[in-house]
Amino acid sequence: MLDKKSRQSVLLYSSCGPCGGQKRAGPILFTFIPQAFRRNSPALCSPEGDSLCHIAARRAAGGFLRKNRRPAPEPTKGALEWGKLLGWWVGSRRVLEDAAAIICVGKDEYEEMKKAFPRKDVVYLPNGVDVARFAPGSQTDIDGSRQVSDCRTRFRKARNIPEDRFVFLVTARFDVQKNQLGLVQQLGNIISRIPDAHLLLVGAVTSPRYLETVRQAAASAGIADRITIIPGIPYTDQSLVDAYHAADSFILPSLHEPFGMVVLEAWAAGLPAAVSRRGGLPSIVTHHETGLLFDPEVPYDHPDSIASALIELRSDAEKRKRLADAGRKSAAETYSWDAVTDQLIEIYRRAYAHTLS
Repeated sequence: MLDKKSRQSVLLYSSCGPCGGQKRAGPILFTFIPQAFRRNSPALCSPEGDSLCHIAARRAAGGFLRKNRRPAPEPTKGALEWGKLLGWWVGSRRVLEDAAAIICVGKDEYEEMKKAFPRKDVVYLPNGVDVARFAPGSQTDIDGSRQVSDCRTRFRKARNIPEDRFVFLVTARFDVQKNQLGLVQQLGNIISRIPDAHLLLVGAVTSPRYLETVRQAAASAGIADRITIIPGIPYTDQSLVDAYHAADSFILPSLHEPFGMVVLEAWAAGLPAAVSRRGGLPSIVTHHETGLLFDPEVPYDHPDSIASALIELRSDAEKRKRLADAGRKSAAETYSWDAVTDQLIEIYRRAYAHTLS
């Protein structure tokens, strides 16, 4: 990415927030930032932490690439936004106007950026997944059923999850935005229709108070024994992969979700998925083709509720297999890091050429 003749460096930066108890690294790294300070040359960067990259790019006297992600909605309303204060101090609110290109990981912000900057190179580039790492391995689908594998048995035994339970997995940080509480509140009614239902919640605890509220709701409803809570598994830990393989279906009940990388992990692991019809999730999940979509806030007896989606998955093994196969195919062909990186390189080439023109 460095032209030795013109000595023009390329600054690349990306950071991903915690999800499921770990940080999922993007395709571009923070370590390129110092090059922009050392070289008087154009720079490209794709920051979510805009301020530092903006300073670096401006000092390097070049254009840069902006990776855009919509901020979280109501759950963070009223909180002190340190990013805005730092942005005001360094003037990084000019970041979009100065960018040579803008990358959007979600379709909603992509459409907004296209309208706001019609003459810029605005690109929709979703995140990716390490397909090989999450692949089923010894787990095999036979006639629509999932064969028990060593990792499945090991994980369930270690977490005291009975083998005869049908496990719905959620991997998301414990936060109002992720809406584990909404799922727990409907679980009692779900169990009345799915007697073997079991909920596995895995995620970093960003709101201890919210986690306690979830625990109290389960205890009050008398269903605490049907819920296993694991407050964070490091991304590099094999237990995270085992958690996917120990489950029978994947659920994401978020009130807002800019993209949903955990859906890609579930697909790569061979799980059928049911996800919220909010944020960027409908842009990656096609209803009844690669997964099921539901409204996370309607009552359990509504046909579009969380409960309805879970009951539909549990009651139809053939549909589970079809959705799992389609999701796995989508993960491998569209969202593998090889596929995403090829697109990213082309974006950098165009943006780099723009700085020379």
